Amino acid sequence: MPDTVWTLQRLLTLINRGDRIAVTRGRLVVVPASGRVVPDAWLADNAAGIIAVIGAAAGIAVLRYEQYAISTRRFHGVQLIFSDLTNHWQGAGETFPAAFFNAVTTRQRTTAAGQAGDPLPKNHFSITLTPGKQPPAFWLFWERTGLAHPQRPSRYHKKMALLREQFFTADIHTTSTIKRKILNETLTPISMSATEINDAVNRYCGYKPGPTQVQGGYKAGTTTGYSDSQPDQQQCGLQAIQPTGHLPTEHSYTETQVNSTHEQAISNAEKGGSGNRPPATQTTDEWLLDYESGKFA
Repeated sequence: MPDTVWTLQRLLTLINRGDRIAVTRGRLVVVPASGRVVPDAWLADNAAGIIAVIGAAAGIAVLRYEQYAISTRRFHGVQLIFSDLTNHWQGAGETFPAAFFNAVTTRQRTTAAGQAGDPLPKNHFSITLTPGKQPPAFWLFWERTGLAHPQRPSRYHKKMALLREQFFTADIHTTSTIKRKILNETLTPISMSATEINDAVNRYCGYKPGPTQVQGGYKAGTTTGYSDSQPDQQQCGLQAIQPTGHLPTEHSYTETQVNSTHEQAISNAEKGGSGNRPPATQTTDEWLLDYESGKFA
């Protein structure tokens, strides 16, 4: 993860320029006041660090999906494993949070492919909706992601990689048998408007809200305990975030715009991005030069 002060100061630099920084359904959305389009490679390189800092400021966990595993012993279902970017950012432990969902892991009837009761193929699982009953927790989680369900309930394994394109938050607990267990109903993509982010960063840096500062406030729906320490104002920057005419009070980005931008960012990242040095090794001028190298919208 990027250095704490480094990332926070550069986030403040962008916001104080009048640029809009938001997170929509787990994806970073940046709209510069200049009217330029932020390069996709820049978004791919910087999304995790910026969202982690936003999460720390807001007091919420920032989770990134890593992988899943099928369980057929203690319970039949699927386990989703996440890395905790906010926790790592603050130098805490390395235990990975996990969510456990009930799922069908065996064949329900005998077919040419196998006998009823036999295990499904490796990494396969099925989520079945029963009319008149509450949908399974995994199905409800998938609804919250905004991703399309597979055409068949046994085809989720083909879509699991899509979860890596989003950043999540959740309430995390430690039980007598499981460390850092995610409460399923709280696992959801992060969504914060530019105003909510500005207010959270102001509060995190110790600036008291006043008539010249962004008002509102982000009320986190989880209990994570990431507020033990706060940077001083010298670390955050010399001035608080100021309101400008560019700051929206609500999200103003369509799902199509967000998906298109992020898919292109992933493509560019896989090709090696812009070829510049990693953000953590760049000077602020170099970092901003990459940021401003996009075309006008």
